[in-house]
Amino acid sequence: MSCFIINNESTAALAAMLDRAVNAARWSGTVRYGIYSGRELYELLRSEWSAQFGRKCVDLDSRKIYAILHHMNEQAYGERYNRDAATPEAMPVGEWLHTADSKPWQMLKTFECFLYQCDEGNVAKSELYQALVCAKNYYMKHLINKLPDYDAAVWG
Repeated sequence: MSCFIINNESTAALAAMLDRAVNAARWSGTVRYGIYSGRELYELLRSEWSAQFGRKCVDLDSRKIYAILHHMNEQAYGERYNRDAATPEAMPVGEWLHTADSKPWQMLKTFECFLYQCDEGNVAKSELYQALVCAKNYYMKHLINKLPDYDAAVWG
């Protein structure tokens, strides 16, 4: 299995989508993108932010989620190739894309790519990684359920 650092634009698009999903769940109980685990994921992301940056995370936004995701990817890369991950303060600042809604199948592929790249060592064993896998599965089910052929198929 190989591992690479996914590009900043993809990480930013994933962060923007997760931002919308977890904050909708937090503030209004709304399920976005079919991600029913939004509240749990919100709390895990907040905890990860606090652990990485050594300060309390009051509110999550796409920039904070981007930093968490990028650092996870760096850690997995470091574990795969026996290198130290960059410190969170040294992370590149990506272009903040807000296109998560425009190309849902690309978003799913980006989500799967991210998880594949992070499927290394302790990163893959983390509670946050497992919650992201669950969120990706909910999102995939959400997309499949919207397909006309799926809707037309017989239940049972």
